[in-house]
Amino acid sequence: NEDMFNQIKAGGGQYDLVCPSDYMLQKLIMNDMLEPLDRQIENYDNFGSRYIKDTFDNIETTDSKNNVRKFKEFSVPYMWGTMGFMYDPENISLEAVSSWDVVWDVNYKNQTSLKDSVRDTYIVAALHIYKDELTLAKSLLDDGQYSIKQYNDKVTEIMNRCDDDTLDLIEKALKEAKNNIYEFEVDTGKTNIINGKYYVNLCWSGDAVYALDEADEIGFTLNYKVPEEGSNIWFDGWAMPKGANKKYAQELMNFLCDPKIASRNMNEVGYTSAIAGKDMWDLVLDWYDEGQSEDTIAYDLTYFFKDTNIEDEQGNKITNFIVYTSEPNRQLFAQYPDEQTIQRCAIMKDFGSQNDKVNEMWIKVKSNKVSWVIYVFLGVIIVGVVFFEVKKAYSRRARK
Repeated sequence: NEDMFNQIKAGGGQYDLVCPSDYMLQKLIMNDMLEPLDRQIENYDNFGSRYIKDTFDNIETTDSKNNVRKFKEFSVPYMWGTMGFMYDPENISLEAVSSWDVVWDVNYKNQTSLKDSVRDTYIVAALHIYKDELTLAKSLLDDGQYSIKQYNDKVTEIMNRCDDDTLDLIEKALKEAKNNIYEFEVDTGKTNIINGKYYVNLCWSGDAVYALDEADEIGFTLNYKVPEEGSNIWFDGWAMPKGANKKYAQELMNFLCDPKIASRNMNEVGYTSAIAGKDMWDLVLDWYDEGQSEDTIAYDLTYFFKDTNIEDEQGNKITNFIVYTSEPNRQLFAQYPDEQTIQRCAIMKDFGSQNDKVNEMWIKVKSNKVSWVIYVFLGVIIVGVVFFEVKKAYSRRARK
């Protein structure tokens, strides 16, 4: 995302379409770097998930003139998902990965990983540091003193908190985590966890689906879990930089929102499409539905597929979308989190004026400390050199 922003800002290439994440879309709009949509994207209007439309479309930010703008004025969503833990259930318990604290737990030293990405890893530390606040907010929700919106607003505020005091706490926490994890990574985690190098990998939901599929092929089981404190729910959307060929860019957006095309893309990459037409529902049933039995649980996806005019084989409009599965915490749960999980997930926001400080903090976290032994060794050398020079100078004066 950051490389994309810098390249567009520097004029390094004239692109007709880019696909940034939500917080970067916010930044691009704030800097007046996007062309607004000027036509209907019919396939999105007809087949886009109602949940996505209610959430992504209405995310608000301001432009350079402080006018309130919504994402739907500039972008069409492509893929979405959560961030959580992919884990080996044979070697670590569901309870352990139900909290971000496992990253700092010395009982799992060198058995976890974090992302080599300041935004994603920052969130993990923030939710770990302010766990008590999040627990209180959840109890207020359970007691009826908080609405779902109030609860989600609290998760959002904590996840994006970036005042100077918080940055100091984040830096300290991440330096501690650095000494406890196996690695910071972006792509190697999918392979390393399958190879048994560690048991817990911080990952995006689509990467989890990909890795779970790969593991299944060799008879190795992996699961996916979004910790109870909360997490990031993210959206990637197509947008047109200033000067784009708007006519054809918007034609391609519409093409990508065709359920037949969207289902093929989702099948290829493992991430979850924003489209919810019949082709997508049929794909989900083909992948995951095992039929109602004593060994299966009902998983309700109505929140995502409702109001998309999907009909059954008899031509009756479907109003309840139930999948029966025997495998919780697996691919289905990664691709389509349940509503309870979504309630505790929040959207990243741009750090604004604190961006430079956040990046400086990250550099300090990632930089390798020089061992105290090295400092002692260098000190001994310096003292020795000084002693030798003083002695040599004294000898010259004595001879004179």
